[in-house]
Amino acid sequence: MTERLLNLIRDAPELNETSKKNYISVANRLVGLVGHSLEWVMANPTQSLLVLKEELTTNASTLANFCVMVCKLYSLDGHDTRKRFPNSYKLWQRYLRHYRNKEENAYKESKFTDKQLKNYIGWDEVQSYYCRLKKDTMTHATQQSNQEYLLFSLLLNMNAKRADLGNIRIFETDPRLETTNYLYFKPVPTLVLTEYKTSKKFGVIKEPLCAELVKDIKQSLNLFPRSHLILSLRLQQPYEKNNSYSQYVKRVFEKHFGRSMGVSLWRSVYISANVDFNDTPYEVLERNALYKGHSLAQEFMSYRKLAPGYTTTTTKLFRRPASEQGAPVNCKP
Repeated sequence: MTERLLNLIRDAPELNETSKKNYISVANRLVGLVGHSLEWVMANPTQSLLVLKEELTTNASTLANFCVMVCKLYSLDGHDTRKRFPNSYKLWQRYLRHYRNKEENAYKESKFTDKQLKNYIGWDEVQSYYCRLKKDTMTHATQQSNQEYLLFSLLLNMNAKRADLGNIRIFETDPRLETTNYLYFKPVPTLVLTEYKTSKKFGVIKEPLCAELVKDIKQSLNLFPRSHLILSLRLQQPYEKNNSYSQYVKRVFEKHFGRSMGVSLWRSVYISANVDFNDTPYEVLERNALYKGHSLAQEFMSYRKLAPGYTTTTTKLFRRPASEQGAPVNCKP
């Protein structure tokens, strides 16, 4: 029964490949935690969520994501399952609204959670570390150390992405007909995202790459030739699953900073440092939000956070100077 339901996700024409992978990953994790089939989960919302809160998290956003997946299964399975478990279906929908409301209320406070504060690493700290690595000849001695340096360059020198950089194919010139996520150097260095969480809403993202980042990428490729930007060095292949790449990012931050900051938290750090909602033209704010794969409204609501130690007089300490916002990092001598 579980496999039949997973196949509904795999075969759903309205879902892009990224969404399918995310739903399947969430479904498998849920089944593993509750120890029952997906059909059992669909029929038992209260018991399933109780296990999630006891074994995994009480975070509203995470719980809402599980609810979304189950509600999508009800939708994909047609009226049959809803007729069999009508009360369960309505309860899953009610839980989804409940956790979305909690999530929205938390966003309105613009505060980091306790877990986020524990893993928070500010822009200046990451930038200083990147510049230190840049000057260290040992940084490029191995593919592992070089790739970790490149990851910091990607985070600092382009608009913050979700877990979209783990499977980026590299081309010298624009392949045009390529349908995966990729980058090319000619005629103008550009990152192209076709498969990402909100691609159905925003379409293909084409973001020009700055000269500093292109320099770091080409240096890495010259030292360690490969077909993709970031690789799982153990498997010598890209991270095809978003969660696998997300875990890689956390491991790199844990290794270098002792705090396992992930891509979602980094998006908030990036926006705090690089986005001035008051003194930036709307069209610039909107364009850069789309480069991140979300709307400006979502950026303002979800990722605009008050940095640790915030007061009305210290807020600018967490933001880069106006001339540097959105610009590549300049490692001064």
